[in-house]
Amino acid sequence: MTAFHDAALAWLVGLVALPAVGFAESPPAFELKLDIDQDGKMDRARVTQELGAPADLYIYLTTGEEKLDSSRRPDFAGKGLTEDRVLDLETKGKGSLAITSCFGCGASKSTEETMTIVYRRGQFLVGGYNRSWNWNQQTSDGVKTTLGGLRHQLSHRRRHRLQGP
Repeated sequence: MTAFHDAALAWLVGLVALPAVGFAESPPAFELKLDIDQDGKMDRARVTQELGAPADLYIYLTTGEEKLDSSRRPDFAGKGLTEDRVLDLETKGKGSLAITSCFGCGASKSTEETMTIVYRRGQFLVGGYNRSWNWNQQTSDGVKTTLGGLRHQLSHRRRHRLQGP
């Protein structure tokens, strides 16, 4: 029995000595090239989100096609953009950037939100917001599904200015 304990102890000591990096998960990241300022040069948008943490948005203007310099400061940094899980980052044309997030994805009650960000007259603005929901309720007849949605497209004068760095 002593040999077993010695072997188990050696195995545990070896396991503890392994670097923690091997067990760490890298944060989900989305990156997209687009021309958000419509100057004919490629820009870059990046969303990072640690597991269970709010998502952060970074926008870099005029990055071109080359690899992004990690020491470069973003032209816009939006910390805590959403606490929901980010599902997608996409361009919608005319330099707009859509960020889609979900709370309770696949659960009996879930919501999905899409915020559209634009760059107009030298400012980053919220150009649109869409929220939809899905409530599934168990009934004696099966499942009753309630779908809903809210769409808010902001006019040119009513766009909300985003605060950058």
